[in-house]
Amino acid sequence: MHHSVIFAIVGASVSLVSASPLIAVGSPSVPGVATFNNYTQQGQSVCLGKGGSQKPSNPAYFGTAIGDISKDISGGLCDGSHGGPDQSPQSYDASQCVADGGQQPDFSTYQGPACPIPQGSTCGLCFKVDNLGNIANAPLQTPIGTVTVQVIDACPAGNAQNYCKTDEAPNQRCQDPTTNSLDIDMDAYQQLTGAAYNDVAQVSLF
Repeated sequence: MHHSVIFAIVGASVSLVSASPLIAVGSPSVPGVATFNNYTQQGQSVCLGKGGSQKPSNPAYFGTAIGDISKDISGGLCDGSHGGPDQSPQSYDASQCVADGGQQPDFSTYQGPACPIPQGSTCGLCFKVDNLGNIANAPLQTPIGTVTVQVIDACPAGNAQNYCKTDEAPNQRCQDPTTNSLDIDMDAYQQLTGAAYNDVAQVSLF
């Protein structure tokens, strides 16, 4: 649920596959946006609970959270998230946005929203993610990288860690109900992009 970077892979192709074996089911692909998170530093998740490793048991997979208002892949709304199109900051409790120039809540007192456990039917599911987007204003002619991610968490629109980030575009903070959002383990970044992880990279959204 904690985004550690300000960039996204835009236009990622996300194909739903079963966890084991990897057999495609449902729609062959849906468009989406990926952000990245440091799950090594995260102490808990919706699917794996509190404490212990916040990584999939299969080392070939990377952990991911699904935006709970994602258009096609949501596992159910977390407490406080709106299911409709009104995801503006005014729709949420802006009084929580008191740290980092109003871009974050006070982490010493803020408690994030509860989410369905398991997260709908998505805990443990895997997605094949192809990087088809524009990174650092460099359009990709062909997919530059593919990873398999496994759902371990949710990214709630109603979490102040997301809705307070008004300096970021809604589709980079799980706030866009017209987008499919995945918040992927930062360890997947190099495999997806062919470049070393860089938390100050800028992204073209067009």
